[in-house]
Amino acid sequence: MKNARYIAAWSLLRVDKEQAYSNLVIDAELKKHDCSERDAALATAIFYGVLERKITIDYYIKKHATIKVAKISPLALQCIRIGICQILYMDKIPHSAAVNESVNIVKASKEKHTAGFVNAVLRAVIKTGHNIQLPTEERERLSVQYSCQIPLMNSYIEDFGKEMAIEILKSNLEKPPITIRVNTTRIQTDKLIELFAENGIQAVSSPICENALNLSGTGSIEKLATFHQGYFHIQDTASQLCVKTLDPQKGERVLDVCAAPGGKSFTIAERMEDEGEVLSLDIHPHKIGLIQNGAERLGLKSIRTFENDAGQYNPVLGKFTKVLCDLPCSGLGIIRKKPEIGYNIVAFLDNLPKIQYSLLCISAQYVEDNGILVYSTCTLRKKENEEIAQRFLENHKEFLPIPVLPELKRAYEQPTNMITLFPHLHGTDGFFISAFQKKG
Repeated sequence: MKNARYIAAWSLLRVDKEQAYSNLVIDAELKKHDCSERDAALATAIFYGVLERKITIDYYIKKHATIKVAKISPLALQCIRIGICQILYMDKIPHSAAVNESVNIVKASKEKHTAGFVNAVLRAVIKTGHNIQLPTEERERLSVQYSCQIPLMNSYIEDFGKEMAIEILKSNLEKPPITIRVNTTRIQTDKLIELFAENGIQAVSSPICENALNLSGTGSIEKLATFHQGYFHIQDTASQLCVKTLDPQKGERVLDVCAAPGGKSFTIAERMEDEGEVLSLDIHPHKIGLIQNGAERLGLKSIRTFENDAGQYNPVLGKFTKVLCDLPCSGLGIIRKKPEIGYNIVAFLDNLPKIQYSLLCISAQYVEDNGILVYSTCTLRKKENEEIAQRFLENHKEFLPIPVLPELKRAYEQPTNMITLFPHLHGTDGFFISAFQKKG
């Protein structure tokens, strides 16, 4: 059985090599090696610790290594990274363990000739600790301090100003809450809180969204009896607020345009008391399967799945009272959950708004008279958010803006039919929601 640090190092190698999603990689590696819950927790903490602070960690390597970071052999580099993560950011781990385990992983590999180099760099980091000179230029310094690419930081500053940009950068390094949506078709929220307490799990109700609970002390969510009983699904509060904005009612016909993996469709069906029709679309068959499996576990009968290309209008689908257009985006609001997004995103940022606007316009054709259309993303970028929503209104006079979550505090002035949610202000993912009503 491989230990936690080995799993973390090889998972990081896969993320770098395959440009894969962090959660899929670490989950697959943990299942592959069938490690204990304790080792799984440590491997996950080290893995995400490195991803969250990779720019910062690589800066430390640059200051202490005799060769450039790009020239360090792949496994040795990951072993140095996991060692530095433990030395600088995981106080409960002895420095000796951090160094020795990294060196041992390299010694047991084809890169064993780098063991002395790995040892030397890590011991140099122990000696200096956090006492290292940061860049003098402000944005370079902030990039190292908050482990953020400069182009991405510039995007935050351009959209929200430096003060709020720094708050976003800070929140990207914080551990996100584990948030669930109670399946109110099967259990009441108070009863589920009691069941959690009986099993040593603390569940706290969200102050801004009904039937949303923040959990702590869960261990593996998928091993909980309450999970298998279909009493809840994992979903950030922001996504639940998005569905609250859509306001689905019993008996209505509702369309979820890009539904996978299904969380919003589940919440829609639950808010409708599982009466009516929720049509959940996705272009990928395997993702359709995820929606079907989730609906089955939750016992939701009103959800119907359909393989469909959102980029083409499909008249066979008909018209709907409510349409949710939650679109693929740059994901800049969920970096604290998927840190790799912050390092891979810059190359294709400019292409997204054109695609999103086209998908929104196509989705609008499914809305019946007096029906509601909600456009949302999990990103913090005005070109994908406000500018898309405003352009849509300007070019679709048959739609009117309608208020979105007026009870919530705005971080800055926005039209009443739009809101941007921020981790540091609302305790949610970074998220944008806008709403429109089609004239009768």
